[in-house]
Amino acid sequence: MSKSEKCAFVTQFVRFLRNEIEQMTENPDSAESLEVAVQCLEAVYPSQDAEAAGSVDLWSLFRTSKDKSRDDAEALKNEGNRLMKEEKYEDALINYNRAISIDPQNPIFYCNRSAAWIRLGSFDHAISDARIALHYNPDYCKAHARLGDALTKVNRLKEALEAYQEAVRLEPSNADYRNKVEITRQRLLTTPQAAAAGGLGAGPESVMNRSFADMASRMMSDPSAVSSVLNQFSQSNGFESLVNAGLQLTAQLGQQNPELLANIQQVLQTVNPNDLASFVSTAGFQPGNQGQDPPPPPSGDGASSTDNKESK
Repeated sequence: MSKSEKCAFVTQFVRFLRNEIEQMTENPDSAESLEVAVQCLEAVYPSQDAEAAGSVDLWSLFRTSKDKSRDDAEALKNEGNRLMKEEKYEDALINYNRAISIDPQNPIFYCNRSAAWIRLGSFDHAISDARIALHYNPDYCKAHARLGDALTKVNRLKEALEAYQEAVRLEPSNADYRNKVEITRQRLLTTPQAAAAGGLGAGPESVMNRSFADMASRMMSDPSAVSSVLNQFSQSNGFESLVNAGLQLTAQLGQQNPELLANIQQVLQTVNPNDLASFVSTAGFQPGNQGQDPPPPPSGDGASSTDNKESK
């Protein structure tokens, strides 16, 4: 670039600065600073007349170039979205990377790339991109939900719940976000109890075991209540007495710790009735046996053929 071309370019830039100075009537300090900058530039690059500098408006040229870049970035993002639908996640990631390199402050690009990271199993990157999207737009509800999805993948359920709740706050009509809030809340209720039960997972069986262990521990702290229930149960051998004893235990528990009782009731709603019936049958509690002694075990020679088959 020749000296004259450089001077013409600086002259155009100085015109922009002088227009800014004219509009800074309420900020004289800033106007004075720009005036000093103009004088410094003109000292190095002498100003040229309008004909020599040309009639190019640098600001309009900059805006046009930037709009063109944004269009290119948007096209790359759309291509990434198409590839995501085709489950070509690595190719989609490349397109989102290119879009971000053109427009690095667009929260949509980071949110979409977070989705690609989740599909690729890179959950830490997904969390990071979702947070960057929220940095540029804190009210971007989809980014909050995407953050919740990524946090759920690494079992950070409390943080995930907060992210989903924020998404619902911003978009209350979104049924998907509300559903994720409820699912995560339920997992929070079960997962810690399952872990305390010995790492058996979050299934209803382990949760129920833990809940009843808590109930038994609390009930045993009141010997008088337990004694009363056991005395009532000892007066009869029937299934009805077992039910009555359970009702009385439930009443005692409701008075002592209603929150624990509510948790146990919630757990019981998840238990398969067939499994519960099988447990009761295995334990020997049959409704038809009230007041009857259990049948004696068969003697050695009196065992049926069926018994023999089952024992083989």
